[in-house]
Amino acid sequence: MSTSSLGKTFAQGVAWFYLLRLTSEVVSSLRLLVVARVLAPADFGVMGVALLVLSLLGMLATTGFSQAMIQKRADIGQYLDTAWVVTVVRGLLLGGMVFLCAPLFAAFFQEQRALPVLRLMAVSPVLTGFASPGLIALNKDLHFKKLVLFAAARAVIGAAAAILSAVLLRSVWALVAASLFGDVVFMLGSYLMHPYRPRFGFRWSKARELWRFGRWVLGSSLLHYLFNDGDDWVVGRLLGANALGLYQTAYRLGCTPMTEITSVFSKVAFPTFSKLQDDTEKQRRAYLRILQVIMFASTPVALGVLLVARDGVAVFLGEKWLPMVTSLQILVCWGWIRSFRATTGPVLLAQGRPDLVTKFTAFKVAILAMLVVQLSLRWGIVGTSWAVVIASALEVPLLIRSLRIGLDARSTEILSRLGRPLLPAAAMTAIVLSIRQLVPAEATVLRLGISTVCGAAVYVLPAFVLDRALRWGLRADIEQAVGYSLQPLLGALRSKAAGQFAASGE
Repeated sequence: MSTSSLGKTFAQGVAWFYLLRLTSEVVSSLRLLVVARVLAPADFGVMGVALLVLSLLGMLATTGFSQAMIQKRADIGQYLDTAWVVTVVRGLLLGGMVFLCAPLFAAFFQEQRALPVLRLMAVSPVLTGFASPGLIALNKDLHFKKLVLFAAARAVIGAAAAILSAVLLRSVWALVAASLFGDVVFMLGSYLMHPYRPRFGFRWSKARELWRFGRWVLGSSLLHYLFNDGDDWVVGRLLGANALGLYQTAYRLGCTPMTEITSVFSKVAFPTFSKLQDDTEKQRRAYLRILQVIMFASTPVALGVLLVARDGVAVFLGEKWLPMVTSLQILVCWGWIRSFRATTGPVLLAQGRPDLVTKFTAFKVAILAMLVVQLSLRWGIVGTSWAVVIASALEVPLLIRSLRIGLDARSTEILSRLGRPLLPAAAMTAIVLSIRQLVPAEATVLRLGISTVCGAAVYVLPAFVLDRALRWGLRADIEQAVGYSLQPLLGALRSKAAGQFAASGE
Protein backbone atom coordinates (compact mmCIF):
# COMPACT_ATOMS: atom_id res chain seq x y z
CA MET A 1 0.00 0.00 0.00
CA SER A 2 1.44 3.39 -1.00
CA THR A 3 1.93 6.20 1.50
CA SER A 4 -0.79 8.37 -0.06
CA SER A 5 -3.35 5.58 -0.10
CA LEU A 6 -2.39 4.65 3.46
CA GLY A 7 -2.89 8.27 4.48
CA LYS A 8 -6.34 8.26 2.92
CA THR A 9 -7.18 5.01 4.66
CA PHE A 10 -6.01 6.47 7.96
CA ALA A 11 -8.07 9.64 7.54
CA GLN A 12 -11.13 7.69 6.45
CA GLY A 13 -10.67 5.37 9.40
CA VAL A 14 -10.50 8.36 11.72
CA ALA A 15 -13.71 9.71 10.15
CA TRP A 16 -15.57 6.46 10.63
CA PHE A 17 -14.40 6.15 14.21
CA TYR A 18 -15.31 9.74 14.96
CA LEU A 19 -18.76 9.01 13.59
CA LEU A 20 -18.88 6.05 15.94
CA ARG A 21 -17.66 8.05 18.91
CA LEU A 22 -20.15 10.84 18.19
CA THR A 23 -22.99 8.33 18.01
CA SER A 24 -21.75 6.47 21.08
CA GLU A 25 -21.27 9.66 23.08
CA VAL A 26 -24.76 10.92 22.32
CA VAL A 27 -26.25 7.53 23.13
CA SER A 28 -24.08 7.08 26.23
CA SER A 29 -24.97 10.54 27.52
CA LEU A 30 -28.66 9.85 27.10
CA ARG A 31 -28.20 6.52 28.84
CA LEU A 32 -26.35 8.06 31.80
CA LEU A 33 -28.83 10.93 32.06
CA VAL A 34 -31.80 8.57 32.41
CA VAL A 35 -30.18 5.81 34.45
CA ALA A 36 -28.40 8.17 36.90
CA ARG A 37 -31.66 9.94 37.67
CA VAL A 38 -33.45 6.65 38.34
CA LEU A 39 -30.72 4.81 40.27
CA ALA A 40 -28.64 5.89 43.26
CA PRO A 41 -24.83 6.31 43.35
CA ALA A 42 -24.67 3.19 45.56
CA ASP A 43 -26.26 1.10 42.76
CA PHE A 44 -23.49 2.23 40.43
CA GLY A 45 -20.99 1.39 43.16
CA VAL A 46 -22.25 -2.19 43.60
CA MET A 47 -22.10 -2.75 39.85
CA GLY A 48 -18.68 -1.10 39.88
CA VAL A 49 -17.46 -3.76 42.31
CA ALA A 50 -18.54 -6.52 39.92
CA LEU A 51 -16.90 -4.83 36.95
CA LEU A 52 -13.67 -4.33 38.90
CA VAL A 53 -13.49 -8.04 39.65
CA LEU A 54 -14.24 -9.01 36.06
CA SER A 55 -11.63 -6.57 34.80
CA LEU A 56 -9.01 -7.84 37.22
CA LEU A 57 -9.41 -11.51 36.37
CA GLY A 58 -9.78 -10.73 32.67
CA MET A 59 -6.60 -8.69 32.71
CA LEU A 60 -4.69 -11.50 34.45
CA ALA A 61 -5.70 -13.78 31.58
CA THR A 62 -4.75 -11.33 28.82
CA THR A 63 -2.98 -13.04 25.91
CA GLY A 64 -2.17 -10.08 23.66
CA PHE A 65 -2.88 -12.29 20.64
CA SER A 66 -5.02 -9.64 18.94
CA GLN A 67 -2.27 -7.02 19.05
CA ALA A 68 0.30 -9.59 17.97
CA MET A 69 -1.70 -10.51 14.87
CA ILE A 70 -2.34 -6.88 13.93
CA GLN A 71 1.38 -6.13 14.18
CA LYS A 72 2.33 -9.04 11.88
CA ARG A 73 3.03 -8.31 8.24
CA ALA A 74 1.98 -11.77 7.01
CA ASP A 75 -1.55 -13.08 6.53
CA ILE A 76 -3.09 -14.01 9.88
CA GLY A 77 -5.57 -16.63 8.68
CA GLN A 78 -3.34 -19.42 9.98
CA TYR A 79 -3.47 -17.96 13.51
CA LEU A 80 -7.20 -17.28 13.93
CA ASP A 81 -8.34 -20.73 15.01
CA THR A 82 -5.62 -20.97 17.63
CA ALA A 83 -6.46 -17.51 18.97
CA TRP A 84 -10.18 -18.36 19.11
CA VAL A 85 -9.64 -21.61 21.04
CA VAL A 86 -7.49 -19.78 23.57
CA THR A 87 -10.16 -17.07 23.94
CA VAL A 88 -12.95 -19.61 24.46
CA VAL A 89 -11.00 -21.54 27.11
CA ARG A 90 -10.02 -18.27 28.76
CA GLY A 91 -13.67 -17.18 28.96
CA LEU A 92 -14.81 -20.44 30.53
CA LEU A 93 -12.05 -20.34 33.13
CA LEU A 94 -12.73 -16.70 33.98
CA GLY A 95 -16.44 -17.34 34.41
CA GLY A 96 -15.74 -20.19 36.80
CA MET A 97 -13.25 -18.13 38.79
CA VAL A 98 -15.65 -15.20 39.17
CA PHE A 99 -18.45 -17.46 40.38
CA LEU A 100 -16.31 -19.35 42.89
CA CYS A 101 -14.46 -16.32 44.23
CA ALA A 102 -17.52 -14.05 44.51
CA PRO A 103 -17.84 -14.43 48.32
CA LEU A 104 -14.20 -13.46 48.82
CA PHE A 105 -14.52 -10.29 46.76
CA ALA A 106 -17.81 -9.33 48.43
CA ALA A 107 -16.11 -9.70 51.82
CA PHE A 108 -13.11 -7.63 50.69
CA PHE A 109 -15.32 -4.72 49.70
CA GLN A 110 -17.58 -5.28 52.72
CA GLU A 111 -20.52 -5.19 50.34
CA GLN A 112 -22.74 -8.29 50.46
CA ARG A 113 -25.05 -6.85 47.81
CA ALA A 114 -22.26 -7.51 45.34
CA LEU A 115 -22.31 -11.30 45.89
CA PRO A 116 -25.36 -12.23 43.75
CA VAL A 117 -24.36 -9.60 41.18
CA LEU A 118 -20.90 -11.14 40.83
CA ARG A 119 -22.28 -14.65 40.43
CA LEU A 120 -24.60 -13.63 37.63
CA MET A 121 -21.96 -11.49 35.93
CA ALA A 122 -19.74 -14.60 35.75
CA VAL A 123 -21.62 -15.36 32.52
CA SER A 124 -20.09 -12.27 30.86
CA PRO A 125 -16.57 -13.60 30.01
CA VAL A 126 -18.09 -16.86 28.76
CA LEU A 127 -20.28 -14.99 26.27
CA THR A 128 -17.55 -12.68 24.98
CA GLY A 129 -15.08 -15.57 24.80
CA PHE A 130 -17.08 -17.15 21.99
CA ALA A 131 -16.94 -14.00 19.81
CA SER A 132 -15.57 -14.45 16.29
CA PRO A 133 -11.86 -13.71 15.69
CA GLY A 134 -12.89 -12.25 12.34
CA LEU A 135 -13.05 -8.88 14.10
CA ILE A 136 -9.26 -9.02 14.44
CA ALA A 137 -8.92 -9.53 10.68
CA LEU A 138 -11.17 -6.53 10.02
CA ASN A 139 -8.99 -4.35 12.23
CA LYS A 140 -5.73 -5.53 10.69
CA ASP A 141 -7.02 -4.99 7.14
CA LEU A 142 -8.22 -1.47 8.04
CA HIS A 143 -11.93 -2.19 7.43
CA PHE A 144 -12.91 0.54 9.83
CA LYS A 145 -16.36 1.17 8.36
CA LYS A 146 -17.64 -2.27 9.36
CA LEU A 147 -16.13 -2.00 12.83
CA VAL A 148 -17.73 1.39 13.35
CA LEU A 149 -21.19 0.29 12.23
CA PHE A 150 -20.97 -2.77 14.46
CA ALA A 151 -19.90 -0.78 17.52
CA ALA A 152 -22.52 1.93 16.89
CA ALA A 153 -25.28 -0.68 16.69
CA ARG A 154 -24.06 -2.21 19.96
CA ALA A 155 -24.09 1.20 21.64
CA VAL A 156 -27.65 1.99 20.57
CA ILE A 157 -28.99 -1.45 21.52
CA GLY A 158 -27.12 -1.40 24.84
CA ALA A 159 -28.42 2.05 25.74
CA ALA A 160 -31.99 1.05 24.95
CA ALA A 161 -31.62 -2.05 27.13
CA ALA A 162 -30.12 -0.04 30.01
CA ILE A 163 -32.84 2.62 29.97
CA LEU A 164 -35.64 0.07 29.76
CA SER A 165 -34.11 -2.04 32.55
CA ALA A 166 -33.62 1.00 34.79
CA VAL A 167 -37.22 2.13 34.37
CA LEU A 168 -38.58 -1.38 35.03
CA LEU A 169 -36.23 -2.70 37.73
CA ARG A 170 -35.05 0.51 39.47
CA SER A 171 -32.12 -1.27 41.13
CA VAL A 172 -28.60 -2.49 40.41
CA TRP A 173 -30.14 -5.42 38.51
CA ALA A 174 -30.96 -3.00 35.71
CA LEU A 175 -27.23 -2.46 35.16
CA VAL A 176 -26.58 -6.21 35.28
CA ALA A 177 -29.29 -7.01 32.75
CA ALA A 178 -28.10 -4.32 30.34
CA SER A 179 -24.47 -5.48 30.59
CA LEU A 180 -25.24 -9.14 29.88
CA PHE A 181 -27.57 -8.24 27.03
CA GLY A 182 -24.76 -6.19 25.50
CA ASP A 183 -22.43 -9.19 25.73
CA VAL A 184 -24.95 -11.35 23.85
CA VAL A 185 -25.26 -8.72 21.13
CA PHE A 186 -21.47 -8.51 20.81
CA MET A 187 -21.01 -12.28 20.57
CA LEU A 188 -23.74 -12.86 17.99
CA GLY A 189 -22.95 -9.73 16.01
CA SER A 190 -19.28 -10.65 15.61
CA TYR A 191 -20.28 -13.56 13.35
CA LEU A 192 -22.39 -11.28 11.18
CA MET A 193 -19.52 -8.85 10.58
CA HIS A 194 -17.00 -11.28 9.05
CA PRO A 195 -17.46 -14.50 7.03
CA TYR A 196 -14.71 -16.35 8.88
CA ARG A 197 -16.03 -19.26 10.94
CA PRO A 198 -13.60 -20.50 13.61
CA ARG A 199 -12.95 -24.15 14.34
CA PHE A 200 -11.52 -25.95 17.35
CA GLY A 201 -8.07 -26.17 15.80
CA PHE A 202 -5.19 -25.38 18.15
CA ARG A 203 -1.49 -25.30 17.19
CA TRP A 204 1.14 -24.85 19.88
CA SER A 205 3.66 -23.39 17.43
CA LYS A 206 1.31 -20.56 16.48
CA ALA A 207 0.38 -19.90 20.10
CA ARG A 208 4.03 -19.64 21.13
CA GLU A 209 4.77 -17.29 18.25
CA LEU A 210 1.91 -14.96 19.22
CA TRP A 211 2.85 -15.16 22.88
CA ARG A 212 6.35 -13.78 22.26
CA PHE A 213 4.72 -10.45 21.40
CA GLY A 214 1.64 -10.85 23.57
CA ARG A 215 3.53 -11.33 26.85
CA TRP A 216 4.53 -7.69 26.78
CA VAL A 217 0.91 -6.76 26.17
CA LEU A 218 -0.01 -8.82 29.25
CA GLY A 219 2.56 -6.96 31.33
CA SER A 220 1.35 -3.64 30.03
CA SER A 221 -2.30 -4.62 30.60
CA LEU A 222 -1.56 -5.61 34.20
CA LEU A 223 0.07 -2.28 34.88
CA HIS A 224 -2.63 -0.33 33.06
CA TYR A 225 -5.22 -2.11 35.18
CA LEU A 226 -3.39 -1.27 38.38
CA PHE A 227 -3.29 2.38 37.38
CA ASN A 228 -6.76 2.72 35.83
CA ASP A 229 -8.63 0.57 38.36
CA GLY A 230 -6.34 0.41 41.38
CA ASP A 231 -7.76 3.69 42.63
CA ASP A 232 -11.27 2.22 42.35
CA TRP A 233 -10.26 -0.71 44.55
CA VAL A 234 -8.95 1.73 47.16
CA VAL A 235 -12.12 3.84 47.07
CA GLY A 236 -14.41 0.81 47.20
CA ARG A 237 -12.52 -0.77 50.10
CA LEU A 238 -11.87 2.34 52.21
CA LEU A 239 -14.78 4.66 51.36
CA GLY A 240 -17.67 2.34 50.42
CA ALA A 241 -20.01 1.67 47.48
CA ASN A 242 -21.63 5.13 47.49
CA ALA A 243 -18.23 6.85 47.21
CA LEU A 244 -17.21 4.36 44.52
CA GLY A 245 -20.29 5.20 42.49
CA LEU A 246 -19.54 8.91 42.73
CA TYR A 247 -15.86 8.49 41.95
CA GLN A 248 -16.35 6.18 38.95
CA THR A 249 -18.92 8.53 37.47
CA ALA A 250 -16.61 11.52 37.98
CA TYR A 251 -13.75 9.55 36.43
CA ARG A 252 -15.87 8.67 33.44
CA LEU A 253 -17.12 12.21 32.87
CA GLY A 254 -13.65 13.67 33.44
CA CYS A 255 -11.86 11.34 31.06
CA THR A 256 -14.46 10.29 28.52
CA PRO A 257 -14.60 13.49 26.42
CA MET A 258 -10.84 13.34 25.74
CA THR A 259 -10.85 9.56 25.54
CA GLU A 260 -13.51 9.72 22.85
CA ILE A 261 -11.14 11.85 20.80
CA THR A 262 -7.92 9.91 21.36
CA SER A 263 -9.39 6.42 21.29
CA VAL A 264 -10.19 7.07 17.65
CA PHE A 265 -6.54 7.85 17.03
CA SER A 266 -5.41 4.76 18.93
CA LYS A 267 -7.72 2.35 17.12
CA VAL A 268 -6.73 3.63 13.68
CA ALA A 269 -3.09 4.56 14.35
CA PHE A 270 -1.76 1.20 15.54
CA PRO A 271 -2.60 -0.81 12.40
CA THR A 272 -1.76 2.18 10.20
CA PHE A 273 1.63 2.91 11.80
CA SER A 274 2.39 -0.81 11.61
CA LYS A 275 2.29 -0.42 7.83
CA LEU A 276 4.95 2.33 8.12
CA GLN A 277 7.15 0.61 10.68
CA ASP A 278 10.19 0.66 8.34
CA ASP A 279 10.06 4.40 7.60
CA THR A 280 10.79 6.50 10.69
CA GLU A 281 10.69 9.82 8.86
CA LYS A 282 7.17 9.25 7.56
CA GLN A 283 6.08 8.11 11.00
CA ARG A 284 7.55 11.26 12.55
CA ARG A 285 5.82 13.64 10.14
CA ALA A 286 2.52 11.83 10.45
CA TYR A 287 2.71 11.73 14.24
CA LEU A 288 3.45 15.45 14.65
CA ARG A 289 0.54 16.40 12.42
CA ILE A 290 -1.82 14.07 14.24
CA LEU A 291 -0.61 15.26 17.66
CA GLN A 292 -1.33 18.86 16.72
CA VAL A 293 -4.90 18.08 15.68
CA ILE A 294 -5.50 15.91 18.75
CA MET A 295 -4.31 18.58 21.20
CA PHE A 296 -6.31 21.34 19.55
CA ALA A 297 -9.40 19.13 19.81
CA SER A 298 -8.92 17.82 23.35
CA THR A 299 -7.80 21.05 25.07
CA PRO A 300 -11.08 23.01 24.74
CA VAL A 301 -13.08 19.92 25.70
CA ALA A 302 -11.06 19.43 28.88
CA LEU A 303 -11.18 23.11 29.76
CA GLY A 304 -14.91 23.32 29.04
CA VAL A 305 -15.72 20.41 31.35
CA LEU A 306 -13.59 21.94 34.10
CA LEU A 307 -15.27 25.36 33.86
CA VAL A 308 -18.90 24.23 33.69
CA ALA A 309 -18.69 21.04 35.78
CA ARG A 310 -20.98 22.15 38.61
CA ASP A 311 -23.69 23.52 36.33
CA GLY A 312 -23.50 20.47 34.07
CA VAL A 313 -23.82 17.97 36.92
CA ALA A 314 -26.73 19.87 38.49
CA VAL A 315 -28.63 20.14 35.21
CA PHE A 316 -28.08 16.69 33.74
CA LEU A 317 -27.58 14.32 36.70
CA GLY A 318 -29.28 16.03 39.62
CA GLU A 319 -28.38 17.30 43.07
CA LYS A 320 -27.49 13.87 44.49
CA TRP A 321 -24.38 13.77 42.25
CA LEU A 322 -22.97 17.19 43.26
CA PRO A 323 -20.49 15.71 45.82
CA MET A 324 -18.39 14.47 42.89
CA VAL A 325 -17.90 17.90 41.22
CA THR A 326 -14.47 18.71 42.69
CA SER A 327 -13.21 15.24 41.86
CA LEU A 328 -14.54 15.64 38.32
CA GLN A 329 -12.69 18.93 37.84
CA ILE A 330 -9.41 17.39 38.99
CA LEU A 331 -9.80 14.31 36.82
CA VAL A 332 -10.30 16.47 33.74
CA CYS A 333 -6.56 17.22 34.02
CA TRP A 334 -5.87 13.49 33.88
CA GLY A 335 -8.10 13.25 30.81
CA TRP A 336 -6.04 15.92 29.05
CA ILE A 337 -2.76 14.16 29.89
CA ARG A 338 -4.32 10.91 28.75
CA SER A 339 -5.12 12.43 25.37
CA PHE A 340 -1.41 13.00 24.84
CA ARG A 341 -0.41 9.62 26.23
CA ALA A 342 -2.84 7.81 23.96
CA THR A 343 -0.92 9.09 20.93
CA THR A 344 2.35 7.52 22.09
CA GLY A 345 1.26 3.92 22.66
CA PRO A 346 0.37 3.12 19.03
CA VAL A 347 3.73 4.46 17.82
CA LEU A 348 5.72 2.35 20.27
CA LEU A 349 3.67 -0.78 19.55
CA ALA A 350 3.99 -0.29 15.79
CA GLN A 351 7.77 -0.05 16.22
CA GLY A 352 7.76 -3.36 18.09
CA ARG A 353 8.54 -1.77 21.48
CA PRO A 354 5.69 -2.86 23.78
CA ASP A 355 8.32 -3.17 26.51
CA LEU A 356 8.59 0.63 26.73
CA VAL A 357 4.84 0.97 27.22
CA THR A 358 5.08 -1.58 30.03
CA LYS A 359 8.04 0.11 31.73
CA PHE A 360 6.52 3.59 31.64
CA THR A 361 3.25 2.30 33.03
CA ALA A 362 5.16 0.51 35.83
CA PHE A 363 6.70 3.83 36.83
CA LYS A 364 3.29 5.48 36.91
CA VAL A 365 1.78 2.66 38.96
CA ALA A 366 4.58 2.91 41.52
CA ILE A 367 3.91 6.63 42.00
CA LEU A 368 0.17 6.02 42.34
CA ALA A 369 0.73 3.25 44.90
CA MET A 370 2.75 5.62 47.08
CA LEU A 371 0.06 8.29 47.04
CA VAL A 372 -3.43 6.87 46.65
CA VAL A 373 -4.13 5.34 50.06
CA GLN A 374 -2.88 8.26 52.13
CA LEU A 375 -4.56 10.92 49.99
CA SER A 376 -7.83 8.97 49.85
CA LEU A 377 -7.94 8.54 53.62
CA ARG A 378 -7.26 12.23 54.14
CA TRP A 379 -9.45 13.87 51.47
CA GLY A 380 -11.78 11.13 50.20
CA ILE A 381 -12.37 10.87 46.45
CA VAL A 382 -10.78 14.31 45.98
CA GLY A 383 -7.51 12.92 47.32
CA THR A 384 -7.84 9.87 45.08
CA SER A 385 -8.24 12.15 42.07
CA TRP A 386 -5.11 14.12 42.95
CA ALA A 387 -3.10 10.90 43.25
CA VAL A 388 -4.10 9.90 39.71
CA VAL A 389 -3.23 13.29 38.22
CA ILE A 390 0.17 13.57 39.95
CA ALA A 391 1.24 10.08 38.85
CA SER A 392 0.14 10.79 35.27
CA ALA A 393 1.94 14.12 35.08
CA LEU A 394 5.25 12.58 36.20
CA GLU A 395 5.12 10.12 33.31
CA VAL A 396 4.96 12.81 30.62
CA PRO A 397 8.75 13.49 30.43
CA LEU A 398 9.34 9.78 29.84
CA LEU A 399 6.82 9.73 27.01
CA ILE A 400 8.41 12.75 25.34
CA ARG A 401 11.84 11.16 25.57
CA SER A 402 10.58 7.91 24.01
CA LEU A 403 9.06 9.82 21.09
CA ARG A 404 12.24 11.83 20.63
CA ILE A 405 14.28 8.65 20.32
CA GLY A 406 11.79 6.42 18.51
CA LEU A 407 10.75 8.99 15.91
CA ASP A 408 14.02 10.91 15.77
CA ALA A 409 12.04 14.02 16.76
CA ARG A 410 13.21 17.05 18.72
CA SER A 411 11.65 17.73 22.11
CA THR A 412 10.76 21.24 20.97
CA GLU A 413 8.72 19.80 18.09
CA ILE A 414 6.62 17.78 20.51
CA LEU A 415 6.31 20.49 23.18
CA SER A 416 5.25 23.08 20.63
CA ARG A 417 2.33 20.87 19.54
CA LEU A 418 1.32 20.52 23.18
CA GLY A 419 1.55 24.26 23.87
CA ARG A 420 -0.04 25.75 20.76
CA PRO A 421 -3.65 25.47 22.07
CA LEU A 422 -2.84 27.43 25.26
CA LEU A 423 -3.48 30.95 23.92
CA PRO A 424 -6.93 30.11 22.46
CA ALA A 425 -7.65 28.25 25.71
CA ALA A 426 -6.84 31.38 27.73
CA ALA A 427 -9.32 33.41 25.66
CA MET A 428 -11.94 30.71 26.17
CA THR A 429 -11.39 30.74 29.94
CA ALA A 430 -11.76 34.52 30.12
CA ILE A 431 -15.10 34.57 28.28
CA VAL A 432 -16.59 31.68 30.25
CA LEU A 433 -15.60 33.20 33.62
CA SER A 434 -17.08 36.54 32.51
CA ILE A 435 -20.36 34.88 31.59
CA ARG A 436 -20.50 33.16 34.97
CA GLN A 437 -20.18 36.57 36.63
CA LEU A 438 -22.89 38.19 34.49
CA VAL A 439 -25.53 35.45 34.46
CA PRO A 440 -27.08 34.74 37.89
CA ALA A 441 -26.52 31.34 39.48
CA GLU A 442 -30.28 30.72 39.60
CA ALA A 443 -30.38 30.56 35.79
CA THR A 444 -28.24 27.44 35.70
CA VAL A 445 -29.47 26.09 32.36
CA LEU A 446 -29.13 29.46 30.63
CA ARG A 447 -25.63 30.02 32.05
CA LEU A 448 -24.53 26.55 30.98
CA GLY A 449 -25.82 27.00 27.44
CA ILE A 450 -24.30 30.46 26.90
CA SER A 451 -20.96 29.41 28.40
CA THR A 452 -20.73 26.36 26.15
CA VAL A 453 -21.58 28.15 22.90
CA CYS A 454 -19.54 31.30 23.52
CA GLY A 455 -16.57 29.39 24.91
CA ALA A 456 -16.34 27.17 21.84
CA ALA A 457 -16.64 30.12 19.46
CA VAL A 458 -13.99 32.16 21.27
CA TYR A 459 -11.59 29.18 21.21
CA VAL A 460 -11.94 28.47 17.49
CA LEU A 461 -11.44 32.04 16.23
CA PRO A 462 -7.99 32.79 17.77
CA ALA A 463 -6.89 29.22 17.02
CA PHE A 464 -7.31 29.73 13.29
CA VAL A 465 -5.94 33.29 13.39
CA LEU A 466 -2.74 32.04 15.06
CA ASP A 467 -2.58 29.10 12.67
CA ARG A 468 -2.66 31.46 9.69
CA ALA A 469 -0.20 33.94 11.19
CA LEU A 470 2.35 31.39 12.44
CA ARG A 471 1.86 28.83 9.66
CA TRP A 472 1.21 25.88 11.92
CA GLY A 473 -0.56 23.95 9.18
CA LEU A 474 -3.52 23.12 11.43
CA ARG A 475 -6.16 24.18 8.94
CA ALA A 476 -4.48 22.23 6.14
CA ASP A 477 -4.30 19.10 8.29
CA ILE A 478 -7.97 19.38 9.20
CA GLU A 479 -9.04 20.06 5.62
CA GLN A 480 -7.02 17.13 4.33
CA ALA A 481 -8.45 14.80 6.95
CA VAL A 482 -12.00 16.00 6.24
CA GLY A 483 -11.46 15.68 2.49
CA TYR A 484 -10.23 12.11 2.77
CA SER A 485 -12.91 11.35 5.31
CA LEU A 486 -15.79 12.54 3.16
CA GLN A 487 -14.72 10.50 0.14
CA PRO A 488 -16.50 7.29 1.26
CA LEU A 489 -19.69 9.22 2.06
CA LEU A 490 -19.65 11.19 -1.20
CA GLY A 491 -18.91 8.03 -3.16
CA ALA A 492 -21.85 6.25 -1.56
CA LEU A 493 -24.16 9.19 -2.31
CA ARG A 494 -23.01 9.32 -5.93
CA SER A 495 -23.59 5.60 -6.34
CA LYS A 496 -27.03 5.84 -4.81
CA ALA A 497 -27.95 8.79 -7.02
CA ALA A 498 -26.68 6.99 -10.12
CA GLY A 499 -28.72 3.93 -9.21
CA GLN A 500 -31.87 5.97 -8.75
CA PHE A 501 -31.27 7.74 -12.07
CA ALA A 502 -30.81 4.45 -13.87
CA ALA A 503 -33.94 3.03 -12.26
CA SER A 504 -36.01 6.08 -13.29
CA GLY A 505 -34.67 5.79 -16.84
CA GLU A 506 -35.93 2.25 -17.10
